[in-house]
Amino acid sequence: MDKQKIVTALGLIPGGDFSIVDIQMVQWGRDLIFECTYHTASPTVAPEHPVQINIIFKDCREVKYKIYAHISIHEQGSVLPVADIVELSLGQGNHRKDAQMLTNFFSVSISYKEIHLETNEQYIQLETF
Repeated sequence: MDKQKIVTALGLIPGGDFSIVDIQMVQWGRDLIFECTYHTASPTVAPEHPVQINIIFKDCREVKYKIYAHISIHEQGSVLPVADIVELSLGQGNHRKDAQMLTNFFSVSISYKEIHLETNEQYIQLETF
């Protein structure tokens, strides 16, 4: 899983969890912005306040989106406004290998050129080879 690449790139405390609170499609889906929070959960370090992170997929060519929220409604009776990232594979940029993201409510596959990470303090391009 590639969550650790994001944690390392932003200098966050390892061992936390990512949740998605919003998805934005910019320019009809050319760019996809996943608004996330990162919560630390380390047994050796005190938890920090949640970190707000935007994971931005630039120059998307194809997006495949599957919804599982109806399963949650059937099993739990409601859908929460936050989706937890279960698995994340960033693939390879320049449209070589799709990124794959699985949450408890949806999965998405994205063909993209670049990934950028944005917090209040940083804006960086994440290298994916």
